Amino acid sequence: MPSFPMSLFQQVAGYQTLMATAVAAICYVTAMISMKVWTEAPSAALVVLIILALVIGTLFEVSALRGERLGMIYVTILGLEVILIATAAILFLGEQFSIREAAGCFLVIVGAALAWS
Repeated sequence: MPSFPMSLFQQVAGYQTLMATAVAAICYVTAMISMKVWTEAPSAALVVLIILALVIGTLFEVSALRGERLGMIYVTILGLEVILIATAAILFLGEQFSIREAAGCFLVIVGAALAWS
């Protein structure tokens, strides 16, 4: 059997794993931001959103774990969460980061990139 179709299938599986990981990270970020908003204005709708985001994120993470090792999925989700939460905190919540906090975020992103290189 030629190796081209198999490598094509492996590439598609790799993209599915990456997309499942990204969706999981987005869901976890949605839950985290909703928790922050809930501290200021609690509502039943936010509780439902938090629960749904966590459940859906977990399902996508489990899907991603079928295609990659736990450590790789974990650092990828963590790296994406750092980028997304920091961006949302600055743009939507008006938060600011100290130089030390920004350096910590940067190191997490560099670590995630190193894990995949």
